[in-house]
Parts: sequence; C-alpha cells; structure tokens
Amino acid sequence: MNRLYPNCIPVMGFKNIVFYDLERQSYKRFPKSDFFDITTTELKQFDLGQVSAGGLALLKSHKLIIATSNEAADKQLKKAAFYKWKHPSILTNAVIELSTGNELICPFALSKLIQHLDAFICRHVVLHLKSVISCDQLKVIMDLVQLSEIHSLQLVVPYELEYDTNDLGAYILQQPKLKYILFENAPGEKNLENRIFFTKNKLKPGNKKHPDQFNTNLFLFGEAQYHHTYFNRKLFIGEKGEIKNASECEDIHGWIQTISETKQLEEIIKTPAFQKLWFVNKERCNICKDCEYRYMCVDNRVPYQKENGYWDHQEACNYNPYKGNWD
Repeated sequence: MNRLYPNCIPVMGFKNIVFYDLERQSYKRFPKSDFFDITTTELKQFDLGQVSAGGLALLKSHKLIIATSNEAADKQLKKAAFYKWKHPSILTNAVIELSTGNELICPFALSKLIQHLDAFICRHVVLHLKSVISCDQLKVIMDLVQLSEIHSLQLVVPYELEYDTNDLGAYILQQPKLKYILFENAPGEKNLENRIFFTKNKLKPGNKKHPDQFNTNLFLFGEAQYHHTYFNRKLFIGEKGEIKNASECEDIHGWIQTISETKQLEEIIKTPAFQKLWFVNKERCNICKDCEYRYMCVDNRVPYQKENGYWDHQEACNYNPYKGNWD
C-alpha cells in the first residue's frame, strides 16, 4: 500500500505540482507530466492511484511516499489539523510610520499605540521612521517595544551620521526583540551581524515574487485555506495618521490622532470595510487559483472583485502558472 506522508500535501497547478512538506518546511516542484499519462489540463486533484510507475519511483526517491503493509502503524500517521486555522489575535502584524505629522514620533503617543497593539495581541511590528530623531530617541523607541508584549520588531530608519557608531551598534545588538534595523539612504552598503543594515537606497515595496522567497509551514498553509496571507489581520498607520488595512490599500478608515481608547481602534478594525480583503484567499482569485504556489505566496497586490464573484489584480504576477515560467 502506497500513501503520501500525512503532512506532505500535493498542490496542483495548471502545469506543475508542488509537494508542500509542512513538517520539514520545504517544498518540491515537478511537472504534472512526471506523474500522469494524461494532458496537464485534465486532472485538477492529485490521485495517487493514477500516478504512473515512473511517478511512484520519483516520489520514493524524494522520500515523499510511504510503502507499508502494517495497518496499525499506518493508522498512527495522521495529518495535522492545519485546516482549522484559528488565531487569538485581533491583529497579527502592524506596519507603523512614525512622524511628526501623525505625532507617533512622540514617545507618549507611541506608547499609547503599543498598548492598543498589546490589547489586540499583535505580536509582529514594523516601525518606519519618517522624521529625523536622535540616537537617544531611537533607543527610547526600542525600549518601549522591549517593555511591551510585541515579539518581533523590524525598524526602518533614514540614515544620519550619528547612527553610525559603535555605541548604537552595541545597543542594537542587545535588543532581543529586534530582528533587524535598516538605515536607508546611507552613503554606502553595509551588513553587520545580519541585523544592522545600511543601504544607499530608499526602501520601496515590491510585488515581484521569487521561488527562494517562498516558505511553507503549517501556520501559513492553514491560513491560506481561508484568508489572504498578506492582508489578513494587518494594520497600517501612515505618516499623516491614516488608518488602513495595508499601505497598498486606498481606503482610509480613520485617523490615529483621533484615537484615545483601544475600543475606538477596535471598532474600526472590526468593520466589514476594513476586513474586506482578509478573506480573499487564492482560490477566489483568477490565475492564482491555478498556481501551485498559492498556499505559500504572500502577495501584496491589491485584489478587486469582478462581477462573477472572483477577484483579479491590476498588475500581473511575474510567475505564469499556465507556462510554468518566471519573468
């Protein structure tokens, strides 16, 4: 009796198959023609009973298949409950711009916002400074996060000469929650300990994909079944104070300067208008529904709904699932 490993999930694309190994957090991609003696457009679901002898040998060589006659042992191998994705957080991640315009450059205002995020069990935060501050002020920001319930912080800071010191570098490396700090518009490129980065460029959002960027695990795979893995439970606050689902979104749902109580921000986040993209999974998006990477892709392109109920994108993806090639 042959069977796939329980947490090795075949995901069919139009032309290719990707096997998501959710335990080893890796994936393997093959042409559908390696496994089936039929045209690639005829089979929508993976059926091990229709796999050719050569396909079975390929699965065995990559250790994706179990051959066992022990029924008792076979029953002990069960899939994880990844389809039942649940999360206690009202928000899982936030991108916050700090400026004089939205007043969040002030430690008191930022502290109040962090209290709101803690109440939402928001554990992952990106802070992007839009105003120039001193080294001491930068340390205060890191200290506020250190005292909060936030688990991971990423900082983007416009370069100033006073930041390029051993004292600040040593302080940064002592911050356990800080994943990295990026100094943009720096005079040169530099990487220190894979945590402190200097770049000549200004950070810009991009929507180009690359297979090396993809990651597969139980959490992401489960979320992708019913949610948009980029927009789901995300919050963005812009440098003017605008409250949005994400920076790429056009709709503004309020202004952070008017928020004094956590409940006020929560009421905004819980509106259908704010959450309208949270449930747009890739099965509901044209082209994406035919892509073998759809359960590991974190896509920041804003989808729009068509008259037939499906969703589409203004910008084309740089991967074509019908040809199986990258641009």
